[in-house]
Order: sequence, then C-alpha cells, then structure tokens
Amino acid sequence: PTASVACATDPIEVAHAKTQAPRVREGASQTEDAEECGAVRLARDYYVESAELNAFLARSTPELEEALHRNLGTTAFDNHDVSWEDERDVATCLHSLRHRAALPPNTPASVLESCTAVSWNATGSVVAAAYGPLDRNDWESSESVLCTWSVMRRQLDPSRADHTLQLPCCLVSLAFHRVEPDLLAGGGFNGDVMLFRLGAAGGEALACKSSLTEYTHAWPVLQLAWTHTPQLGHVLTSLSSDGRLLVWSPANRLAAPA
Repeated sequence: PTASVACATDPIEVAHAKTQAPRVREGASQTEDAEECGAVRLARDYYVESAELNAFLARSTPELEEALHRNLGTTAFDNHDVSWEDERDVATCLHSLRHRAALPPNTPASVLESCTAVSWNATGSVVAAAYGPLDRNDWESSESVLCTWSVMRRQLDPSRADHTLQLPCCLVSLAFHRVEPDLLAGGGFNGDVMLFRLGAAGGEALACKSSLTEYTHAWPVLQLAWTHTPQLGHVLTSLSSDGRLLVWSPANRLAAPA
C-alpha cells in the first residue's frame, strides 16, 4: 500500500542587524622638566617684512596723524579733572537740553513730549536730538522736530536749540557722519532715510531722502551707522524692523541702495 502525507509550516522569520564598535586610538606624549628647558622667546629679535602690514600703516597713518593734530587744539577736556585715586569718576550733569522756545509755524507743542534719538557730531561740539510722541498708535503720520545744540558756545541756552527743523514723520534714529561734522543722517518711522546738511545756505537743511520702492525700507529705521569701504568710501548703513540691512552712498543722493 502507498500513502501520501503533506504538511505546512509557518514562514521562517529572518532579521538582519548591524553593529559597529567605536574606534579607539591611543597616544602618548612626554614633556621635559621645567628646570631643563631654556627660556623661550615670546617675540622675534628680527623684523619680518609684511606687504599687508605696510599697506595698512600707509593707509591709516594719515588719518591717525590728522586725529592727533585735531585733538591738540580741542578744549573738550579742559575743565575735566581726572581722579586717579577713585576707582571710578563721578559724572555730573552739566546741561539738561530741552527746547522750550517757540517752535516752527504750525507745529504742535506735543511733539516735544519725548526724545526719540540722539547723536553727537564728529568733533563732539554739536548734539542733535529728535523729538516726537511715544504714546500714539500712528507714528507714521505724527510730526517730529529735529533740534541741534552747539554745546561749546559760550551763549549756550539749554532751553533754546540753535536750529529746529519740523518734519512730517517721526524720527527714530540719528547718526552724524564720521568725518563731516555738518552731515547728519536720520531714519523715519515710515522707512525713510534722510540726509541733513546743517547750516546749509538758504536754510534748506534736508539735502535728500530715499524713495519707497521694493528695495527700500517700508518699516521703521531703527538704527543708522556710518562706515568706510575701499570701493565706495564713506557709506551709510540702515537697519529696519522689516529685517533689511541696506547700504547707502551719499554720492547718488539716496536714489537707491548701493
């Protein structure tokens, strides 16, 4: 007799896994006894010619000499007595500058409620302050007043600014030029970047301002700073709350960012 039998089993489960052992490296070092080591020179006793250093010295020496000669004639620290015994000097308030005289025509007195920006010029003799309301929701349409005082004048009047300029938009940042003491940059709440030439002939202090385009600021200009580049010379940088950092050249009268 013949019999056939069949059976089935479950599939065999197979799993693959890998492992990796970390690599180990050993090293050893040996130092000499401090008493056996000789003195180590911290500086070379010979001169190494460097073209990069020579170029830097040739470029910066005239500016340094000019600054030193200018400092010889300044009187900014004539009445300042340095106390070498105390750990820190005591600062005293010489003047509290606040314009209380007559404002330009059609300027409300409320614009002097708060100071929104301050900047000193290159010689340290003129301080500029921008005033505007801080408790209003619509700064863009709020007026502002720019005031300047020459603090080195004998006829200084803290309650009367030497120059006052009414602006249709509130200024939130100011920055004087690093070299030209009469060139002042201002940043507006509406995104405008402005250049003022203080003491300009004809009384027109506003030299130029930027235009609203897709490449310029549309939000408040929170900070301004002057810097120098080899290609463009002195340029103005502006930082806005819209996240843009722009570089401007006074040569094109702020027609477009550089």
